Parts: sequence; structure tokens; C-alpha cells
Amino acid sequence: MFIAMNRFQVKIGSEAAFETLWRSRESYLSWLSAIDPGIRRRLFISVAEIEKGTPLISIAEWTSALRVHVARVWLDLHYTDHAIASIGGAGASGAGFHLPIYTGAQKGPRAQRMRDQIKFWSRTIHAQGMRLVINGYQDADFLKEAAGLGVDFLTSETHWPFTFNSEQAARPH
Repeated sequence: MFIAMNRFQVKIGSEAAFETLWRSRESYLSWLSAIDPGIRRRLFISVAEIEKGTPLISIAEWTSALRVHVARVWLDLHYTDHAIASIGGAGASGAGFHLPIYTGAQKGPRAQRMRDQIKFWSRTIHAQGMRLVINGYQDADFLKEAAGLGVDFLTSETHWPFTFNSEQAARPH
């Protein structure tokens, strides 16, 4: 038995659209179950755009439904969310956020605040046995600092594909 608590705000006149969206969840899970099990073992799914204040039980319900089909589920929260101390209870393998895109978030004086935020997330997420994933690196120097800040996985549309110096040295010229 499980209990699901969700907080939905449905605009008057949009009830049918909401019901269609809710039913699409089951369609997605059915589609996911049809994927070859060998491929599914290598997948990870990121539950994106989780709004601040979303009840943990709602996150856990989605994570549980997804983990039936894939081994790794990551949660993508808002970078200012500090209510992450018990997010490990949701059953996800990892959690993180997208870096903000405002000017100076990754370089200059404001970047130090973001480094501090990443360190906070790193300590909190790792203490729960999870991996930290940070998305949206734009500045190359900020990207190079990621491992030292405790980032386990990262994404960067700006710097892709990239290679580390050790990989470049190992390549034949």
C-alpha cells in the first residue's frame, strides 16, 4: 500500500488538460517498460524542474515508479532549494540542479556564492549516499573546478565535446 499526496493547482477550465497530462504519466511508464532491459540497465532518468516546496512524498512516488524500470533516477531541483537534507529518502541515486544563467553566476565575484552553494549541496547530497549532478556549465574555468567542489556528474552544452589534458596527452599525434 502507498499513500500519494500531491499539490496541484488546476485553473478553472483546464481540468481536462490536467487529466490528460496525469494519464500520460502511465503512458510514459508503459513506454519505458517496453525498452530492451539491456538498454534500460544503462539508462539514468532525471526528473527535471522539480519546484521548490514539492512534497517529498510526491517525489518519492515518481522515483519509486521509475526505479521499477531503470536503476538510476536523478532529481533536478532548484539551485536555491535548501530543503534537501532528507531528499535521500526519495530513493533517487543522485540529485542536483541547473546553474543559473544570469551574468556573473560562473565568473567574477558572484561566482564565489555559486561555489559555496555547490559545496553545500555536495556535503548534503553525499551525506545521504547520493551523487551530485550539476547541469549547465558555461565558463571553462568554472567547469574545471567542478571535481574539486564535489560534483560527481556534470553537463555543459557550451563545452561539448571536451577532453581532459590526460586524454589529450594519451592520444597519438
